[in-house]
Amino acid sequence: ETSSKRKVLVPFDLAAIPAHGLGLKPVMVDVEPDWSGRLSQENNTDLTPVIAVLGHINHGKTTLLDALCGTGVVKTEPGNITQSVHAVTADVSASLGSLQ
Repeated sequence: ETSSKRKVLVPFDLAAIPAHGLGLKPVMVDVEPDWSGRLSQENNTDLTPVIAVLGHINHGKTTLLDALCGTGVVKTEPGNITQSVHAVTADVSASLGSLQ
């Protein structure tokens, strides 16, 4: 195991050869951004929190998300078992209003 992804990735120049052969112009992106800087009040924009819901099959993950997001995904899935991954942006403060 390595602490840097750069040590295990194919070098950009080598990976770009077939892309150039297909007439493409590959661009190198930073695969490991510098996360060492702390967020400060000056550069803190409205960041959207990302929440992943993990758990065993048939334990109510989709039902919970349906309740929070006001959706009905679980009703449309075969056997009420979610067959795909979804991403949504939800106004959770509105959903949680009755719980406070």
